[in-house]
Amino acid sequence: MALLKFMAGQLRKPSGFIGRRVVAKMLNASNRPMNRLTLTSLGLTPDDRVIEVGFGGGDLISRMASVVTRGCIVGVDFSPEMVESCTKRFASLLRAERIELRCAGADHLPYASRHFTKACTVNTLYF
Repeated sequence: MALLKFMAGQLRKPSGFIGRRVVAKMLNASNRPMNRLTLTSLGLTPDDRVIEVGFGGGDLISRMASVVTRGCIVGVDFSPEMVESCTKRFASLLRAERIELRCAGADHLPYASRHFTKACTVNTLYF
């Protein structure tokens, strides 16, 4: 039971070595089909301003970056480890100001209403 509780906690908010090295990769792999579907459903254009809430390992951000080339992609996650990991992963996109990553919860998004043209989240609503 303790192991199940630990894993559920890691899926909700990845932390520590396990969160950075194991859970992020696991989330990217297990969410890949849903991320592909989400990308298609969003119908992104190069000029969109899109936010992903709960970006985890960053698989969907990576996919969106190939489409949104003039707009911006914002990723918000409340796991400092996921923000740190994706900051390293997407260093060149951050330097080019094509993406922005924030550590915040979905209940306190640090953006004005109507700032984004599109929004998405994958496998986070039940948390």
